[in-house]
Amino acid sequence: MKASADVERFYQEQDRLATEHALLDDNADRKGSDDSLVAGKTNAKDAAEVDGTLAARLTLPVPGNTLPLTQQQIQQRDELEAKLAALRAEVTDNETLRKRATPILLQLAELYAEAEAASKQ
Repeated sequence: MKASADVERFYQEQDRLATEHALLDDNADRKGSDDSLVAGKTNAKDAAEVDGTLAARLTLPVPGNTLPLTQQQIQQRDELEAKLAALRAEVTDNETLRKRATPILLQLAELYAEAEAASKQ
């Protein structure tokens, strides 16, 4: 999304018309979603599925700065992140969201702390 925003800013600063617009398609529906859909700033038309769920779970590793997770830890992380996503979709009040998300976030923190401790052994 940063790259998309940088390109948009460049064209605006140069007073040019952008001829290409980046889309993300990670659910294989061949429709794609722009960054405003992925970020939740706009709504999809025709109840189309918004892309970004798979992409949000992936990170590009920086050499020497990766934390190896076991398959069990990856599965646990994915389950916790799915709970957080469901909670964000369900709860609109920020205070309630914070209270209900805190235990899940603490579990994620514990998972990463365990992986970090194991990587130092």
